Amino acid sequence: MYTSFMQVTPGCIRITLEAAWSTAASDYAEACALYRDIPVPGFSPGEVPAIITANCFSREIRAETIRRCASRLIRSVLVEKGIRTVGPLLILQASLEPGEKFVCTIELLLRPEVALPDCENFEPVADCKHTRRTEAREWLVANTECTVPEPIIRKALNSTHRDIVQPGSKLWDEAEHNALLHIIAHEVADRHGITVSEERLEEHLRNVADTVGMSPAKLRAAYNKNGQIEVIRESLLIEAVLDFLTKQEEAFLAQESAIVA
Repeated sequence: MYTSFMQVTPGCIRITLEAAWSTAASDYAEACALYRDIPVPGFSPGEVPAIITANCFSREIRAETIRRCASRLIRSVLVEKGIRTVGPLLILQASLEPGEKFVCTIELLLRPEVALPDCENFEPVADCKHTRRTEAREWLVANTECTVPEPIIRKALNSTHRDIVQPGSKLWDEAEHNALLHIIAHEVADRHGITVSEERLEEHLRNVADTVGMSPAKLRAAYNKNGQIEVIRESLLIEAVLDFLTKQEEAFLAQESAIVA
C-alpha cells in the first residue's frame, strides 16, 4: 500500500492511500452482504443472485465499501506511524471500482498533548447506567489537563456557527467542552485498546432504524452521503470509554469485597 502525507494547516493533515483491489475486496464482500436480503422485483426474498444485488445497490455498496476500507486502512496507518488524531475521519475523495486500485484521500485533526487523571480514582455515585456515564464524563473533563487547539473547537461547532463564534461565548465554551471530551476519549481508548467495531456500528444503525421506522439499508445510505457513520462511531467510542471507567470501578469494588470476605 502506498501512503502520502500532507499538512494542510497546523494540526490538520491529509493522507492519501493507494491499495490493490485485493485490499478492499473483503470490505466489498461485507458491504454486499448488508444488501443481500433486500427484496428485488422478480426474485424471492433471500434468493436474489449476488450479481443482481451488486447491480441494484451499486451506489450504496460502493459508498459503504469506501467508508469501511478507508476507516480500516487509515487506522492501521495511524498506529504504524504513531500518529495521534481526534474526531471522525473525513473522506475528501475516493476511487473504487471492482478489480481496480482503491485510492482515497482523508483529512484528520491531530490530537494535542493531554494529561489524563488516573482512571482508577473515578468513583461513581449513581446506580443508573446513564447517570454513571454523565458522572464519568464530567469527572474526566474536570480532571484532565489539555489545551484544546482552536481548529478542533471550531470543528466541534455547528457548521452554521463555525466561522462566526468567538472565544469566550457560550457556544464556544460548549464546543470546547465537547472537543475536550473527544480528545480524552481517543486518549483513553488508545491506552486501553478500546475500539468500536463495524458490528457495533451495525447494531446501532439497526436500533435507530427500528426507532424511526426506516430500513437499515436506507438509513445507512443516508448516513453515508454526509459521513455521518464515522460521526456515530465517535459517539459510540465515547460511550465505550465512559462504560470502561464505570466497569473498571465495579471490578475494583468486587475485588475489594472478595479480599475483605
